[in-house]
Amino acid sequence: MKTLYIFFLLTSVSCLAQSQVFYGKVVAQHNGLEGVKVEIKNRYREVYTKEGGHFSMRAAVHDTLTLSSSVTETKFYVVKKEDLIGDLKEIDIVLTVTELKEIQINTRGLDPAALGILNKPAKKYTTNERRLYTAMNPGGGLFIIDNLDYIINTLTGKIKELKKNVKVEKYVAVERQLSMMFTEETLIKVYKIPQLYINGFLVYTSYDERLPQALKFQNKTICDLIVSERAVEFRKIMKEGGVDLNTLLEN
Repeated sequence: MKTLYIFFLLTSVSCLAQSQVFYGKVVAQHNGLEGVKVEIKNRYREVYTKEGGHFSMRAAVHDTLTLSSSVTETKFYVVKKEDLIGDLKEIDIVLTVTELKEIQINTRGLDPAALGILNKPAKKYTTNERRLYTAMNPGGGLFIIDNLDYIINTLTGKIKELKKNVKVEKYVAVERQLSMMFTEETLIKVYKIPQLYINGFLVYTSYDERLPQALKFQNKTICDLIVSERAVEFRKIMKEGGVDLNTLLEN
């Protein structure tokens, strides 16, 4: 038994004496690869490439290096004498996964309703609408009345305030659409609204409950009718307030 132990010890020492440090670099498509496993066949010796694909390990002439990773093909390389006495040895390996530098997704035509994912187009929420939904459904459950956050939001007046903000936000959106549909010149000459009061008139008109639907379908006829009615009411209010419309319009 002692003789056998000495034999294996001498054999190991002999192999170690014959081996030298192999300095290598694993590359694919001219780029160094990190994380590639490099092992010597039948020697149970392995290392992993570092940043830039560099690695080093003790190897002997005729040793077979096995290089492998999850994104490359397995490569076998037989060590030559010159590899152990020369400079850094580059070993090319083939990628099985292509790395993409940039991905551009074209969402045109990807309509969930058209694809059958939704029964109808998804509703687009404004910032205040999303905040209101979160305040009323903090847990996302079916029974919001049992949710402590919902009760707190109600008692503190947060939900009431958010509802008010949502309503104001809708009026502002209507006002903006009206200003794009009716120019200042049209409001002055056709609807007899003095330039000084145009903004106030748009705010006043935006509160008409019929406008959102008319604007949604771009129904210019209905919008003209509503604006005309509101102009009559607005001029009457101004006149009752002592505003000389004729003088303002002349100027």
